[in-house]
Amino acid sequence: MKTLAALLALTATVSANPLMDGADPHAIVIGKDYWMFPTEANTREPIFAAYRSPDLREWKREGAILNLNDIPWIKENGAPSHKPWAPSMAEKNGRFY
Repeated sequence: MKTLAALLALTATVSANPLMDGADPHAIVIGKDYWMFPTEANTREPIFAAYRSPDLREWKREGAILNLNDIPWIKENGAPSHKPWAPSMAEKNGRFY
């Protein structure tokens, strides 16, 4: 039987995200592709990016879909920084929000 310390050490070695440096992904199917929109870590800009996969195995980062610096009202509350997380995407009548 493994000790608690051994289990915690094992968990620490396998818990990294293998697809990207981030978390909280939202995934949808568009056409024949899977799209994922995660909270990214360690980016210079506060952004959300899109990742695309034809098979859920190989993922390609397609680029930023939202940069918080491009939203004029985002700093109106006076907070020193803004940390977005858990993005999602929805489609209605061919438009994505």
